[in-house]
Amino acid sequence: VPVMQERLDAAATGEEKEHALLALRVCDPAAGSGHFLLAAVRRIARELARIRTGQREPDPKTHREALRDVVQHCIYGVDKNAFAVDLCKVALWLEAHAAGLPLSFLDHHIQQGDSLVGVLDLNVLEAGIPDGAYNPVAGDEKSAANSYKKQNREERKGQQTLGPAVDAGLSLRVGRELAEIGALPQNTPAQVHEVQRRYDALVNEDKDWFQLKSACDAWTYAFFAPLQARAADQPDLVPTTDKLRQTLVSTAHGQMVGAAVAASRHHPYFHWALTFRDVIENGGFDVVLGNSPWERLKLQEKEFFAARPGPEAREIADAPNKAARQRLINALSARAPQLAADFEQARRNAESSSLFVRQSERFPLAGRGDVNNYAVFAELDRQLINMTGRVGMICPSGIAFDATTQNFFADLVNSHSIISLLDFENREGVFPAVHRSYKFVLLTMTGSDRPASESEFAFFLHRTEQLREPGNEQRRIPLTAADFALFNPNTRTCPIFRSRKDMEIARKMYQRAGIFWQDGEDVDNGGGGGGET
Repeated sequence: VPVMQERLDAAATGEEKEHALLALRVCDPAAGSGHFLLAAVRRIARELARIRTGQREPDPKTHREALRDVVQHCIYGVDKNAFAVDLCKVALWLEAHAAGLPLSFLDHHIQQGDSLVGVLDLNVLEAGIPDGAYNPVAGDEKSAANSYKKQNREERKGQQTLGPAVDAGLSLRVGRELAEIGALPQNTPAQVHEVQRRYDALVNEDKDWFQLKSACDAWTYAFFAPLQARAADQPDLVPTTDKLRQTLVSTAHGQMVGAAVAASRHHPYFHWALTFRDVIENGGFDVVLGNSPWERLKLQEKEFFAARPGPEAREIADAPNKAARQRLINALSARAPQLAADFEQARRNAESSSLFVRQSERFPLAGRGDVNNYAVFAELDRQLINMTGRVGMICPSGIAFDATTQNFFADLVNSHSIISLLDFENREGVFPAVHRSYKFVLLTMTGSDRPASESEFAFFLHRTEQLREPGNEQRRIPLTAADFALFNPNTRTCPIFRSRKDMEIARKMYQRAGIFWQDGEDVDNGGGGGGET
């Protein structure tokens, strides 16, 4: 709402206000079946219909047409699950169906892919493949991994005197084509078919698109390619920096490109820098929202086997402890070879995805420790917004309190990026499938050109209505970057208070007592005790 209102305030005429709303770009990087996108569609369309009619309660026909226009122009979504993507498109079609008008073409805006794995910025193609891509995972040979890492390191050194890897004109042309396709009318079946034809021609036949897609796939595949010793007559299918650059100027290494493209279909890499090129080259999205997955990247063995049929899988899932489970897994290849192969492939995929998150340099703040999906999605959401945009997301409370996310949260605090953080306990079953003791937050972040001088926090909530109930004003607690430096100077994690009065009392105590111990090589603590105050 604040982003929408800001755009409307900057517009003078009704036509300008309508254009401002339809120019909004809203994305959910883990869209699922589209619930958050539907909420955004309804909110924007209601305002659009009011502007078009001049009435507070627009007529149903105008409202329907506004819904359809917002879905067509403003909404973007990505999900790893192909079935979820189809459900999302159906939900948007049902919401925006208008009598006498065909269903809109949505394939260019609602996409299948792994939002965390792929190229976010085309400049990484110029920098080359990070050496960490060749850290061995399950099934790799250490000697081969070390050899590829050494080769890539030398190639990265040698490329520093070369020109740009990506032709700027090429990427701009792709962005313009996507923008033109998105602006085409879709008011008749023939117009919808023309949009589909133009888009299919771009992604299936355009040589510029294929060249960029091949390079992005090769860069990403370096983190997933099997690292094995090979015979002299076998093709080398592992991408390295020199091979990557050559794919952008020639048809060399066709077999390697083929392996990379095939891998991108098995594990759906998602290249934000290419697929949504028209949005990314204009600074990013105006709004990013959603509820990203809350599970760890590491393969959960018990859950893997619990979801598989057969007595061997059930026995492993029901094992009394990890040691017993490991013994059964070690013997699995003799008892159920296909299940054993599926498990090894799943383990390799999980380790490769984790390697990408940690070593691709896409997630410098959240891609560390025992990585959980929600933490790297939070960093991705922030990367995707433009300088005046906002992020609104639901995630576990660990984003503000855990040691593994303290670098990310400290950066949010220091850059004044937090609008609000509202902390809830699931005691009343807001999420029925989640344990009642589990804690989560509603986190709102802002773009770099709209820093928040003060952030709003609330803790120990059970439902959103509590913030609006009379007498609960004290639950809204304003905190600044200076407060974080005062309360938690070492970790910069979030302090917790029940009320604004509690915070003010604590602030006076902390200001009077000072810091007992502050981390840092250049800090003189005078031999004092340890810990934050």
